[in-house]
Amino acid sequence: MKTFLKPPEEYAAWFVSTGYESAPSDCGREGETTDRSLVILSPLDGDLFERDTLLDLSGLKIPFMAGGNSQPFYRWKLNGHPFESHTPTFLWEPVPGTYTLELEGTDRSIRFRVQ
Repeated sequence: MKTFLKPPEEYAAWFVSTGYESAPSDCGREGETTDRSLVILSPLDGDLFERDTLLDLSGLKIPFMAGGNSQPFYRWKLNGHPFESHTPTFLWEPVPGTYTLELEGTDRSIRFRVQ
């Protein structure tokens, strides 16, 4: 008999990144839903990221985080330009502008700005 940790949805991306074994899809309490559809956890819709010109920004990254079912790879689009990641978190180097972020398998997009 094995015991599995099933974290809340907002911690799913972190949990996958730790390397712990995920619970099988049929594992759960009676009446509990096992639907873990893909969602974008970060950034949030409407986020504004302000760059401080007094700081060295060379290492600054914004995490794009997916939650839900673990995938072999994640297909993202940023302003229509596709890219993939093999983990649920992709670290993006910000450039000032207005952005729309999409994740294949989700039904909504996230809009955010960098100043």
